[in-house]
Amino acid sequence: IWPTAVILASGLLPAMPQLPHFPEVFLHELLHYLQAKDFSPALVSSRVLCDLAASEYFWFQVYCTAFRGNFSSPPTFRELKAGTLPELQLKAFAWKDLVRFRTALASGLSAPDRLKGGLFVEDAPEERAGMLDVEHSRRRFSDGGAQKSVVLQQPLQPLPLARKVAYVELLINGGCSVGLVSSPKPGQDQHIGWNSGSIGYHGDEGSIYVSSLFSDYNFGPTFGLDPALVVENDAGHAPRKADCVGVGIDYAEGDAGEGCEFPLLFFTKNGELVGCMRQPSLAMKYLAFALHSSQDRASLNVGSSRFCFDVEAYSQRPRPPVSLQL
Repeated sequence: IWPTAVILASGLLPAMPQLPHFPEVFLHELLHYLQAKDFSPALVSSRVLCDLAASEYFWFQVYCTAFRGNFSSPPTFRELKAGTLPELQLKAFAWKDLVRFRTALASGLSAPDRLKGGLFVEDAPEERAGMLDVEHSRRRFSDGGAQKSVVLQQPLQPLPLARKVAYVELLINGGCSVGLVSSPKPGQDQHIGWNSGSIGYHGDEGSIYVSSLFSDYNFGPTFGLDPALVVENDAGHAPRKADCVGVGIDYAEGDAGEGCEFPLLFFTKNGELVGCMRQPSLAMKYLAFALHSSQDRASLNVGSSRFCFDVEAYSQRPRPPVSLQL
């Protein structure tokens, strides 16, 4: 299948007289193996292929291949045409818009221009294109023992899902706090939630901090460090543990931030919903995170790679009830 898909991308196949006689489901299966960057040359080169790509089945399969490969496989084109229902509601999503939106998230900006602050930031390898690798390192900072933070320079944008949901994930290995701030300007190197206009989920104790050095909000499990050994402020230097923490904003009906009852801020851990609360302020829309000490690391996925959490399934279900009252 793959060599034929390459021929499709090159524009050679439309010259073959047999093309109109290929079964439609076969051509769909070939097309969805193309990488997103190859769609344009393949579709422009042939009206037949362009007509096939108008199918919602096609873009659904493309999206699942690119962004849902870690979940259960979707039905094949033949099964879809026969009426097999996928787990996701086909008509609830604009699949073509989703493919384009998430493919564009592999921004052309340099890594330091996307994430600004006191941590070392670089682009992830090609197999994780679009992701950003971040490290707290004494090799680059003389005072490497103190926490350092970074802020994503673009506000979180809602994905065009069944319901508008903005979502990003952070693969964490070490002490970390993560949440939202009200300005893209890098602030003092403090944990997220300590400064005014910020809210943060702290991995050492599982608490939520809201614009304060103190927290009265027990929220969820710890992350980034051995849960059996970690103590507040990692005073015991617990061993690092890799965890995936997600941050999302769930908008009610209406445009993002406008006409909503109130947006929900929610957090996930390793693909499971931890809980949610009202977004304290609509201005808090910039992702920020801090790493606690030297050699703590994180990788940020803004949506250009597969998520651990099934955000598509989440968006087609009713919004969860508020689990933490601030």
